[in-house]
Amino acid sequence: MDYVGINQALVYHAWAREYSPAKGNSRLIQEIAGQTQLTPCWVVMPHHTGEFPPPAQLISMLVAKGVKAVRIFPSSAFHNWSLSEWSSKPLISELAAWRVPMFASFNQVSWDNIHTLGKAFPTLPIVVTEVRYEELRHLYPLLEELPNLHIDLSWTIVQFGLEALVERFGPERFLFGSRMPIFSAGPALCYLQYADIKDEDKQLIAGDNLRRLLGWPDLISSN
Repeated sequence: MDYVGINQALVYHAWAREYSPAKGNSRLIQEIAGQTQLTPCWVVMPHHTGEFPPPAQLISMLVAKGVKAVRIFPSSAFHNWSLSEWSSKPLISELAAWRVPMFASFNQVSWDNIHTLGKAFPTLPIVVTEVRYEELRHLYPLLEELPNLHIDLSWTIVQFGLEALVERFGPERFLFGSRMPIFSAGPALCYLQYADIKDEDKQLIAGDNLRRLLGWPDLISSN
């Protein structure tokens, strides 16, 4: 991060993806304690099997631990749970009620999933990460229809693609992403730095958009 000039990062633990969400989340809080550059993101799943707390209790835990966002891995290759209403509604509706940003890798969800969730829960900030450049023809109608949809730019590297997206939808829907530590941050950083867009738009994408989304706990403290 220091080498490429990234001052802050939203991070989750590999254990939470590959092994146990609960154990990985706990390990994350331990490992980043005192490291102000790193903001925790918990991996979550529905509570039905008892592996996770009920949604209202989960929100309280997020606030207590300073967790500003959540991530899901519902595919059969990972945590194997359904985004359909009969399974996910208690969890998703609680996240939406407090506007907790929910991150999902492109290989974990379908565009139909995103459309359904975005329509059913308009107050839920949805961030789809690692969107491949071939997906732009799906992305345009979804961004048009879902004001709560955001995209990270870690893999959406298209010649003049960011310029076209910002001109069409404004800069507020896009977040800088790097896919670190698996990939180098250089390509995504270069893509943003040299984009032919306003400097203030670059600032929003580089960090201010994410900071705005991560401000959801203020809703609780103000109530």
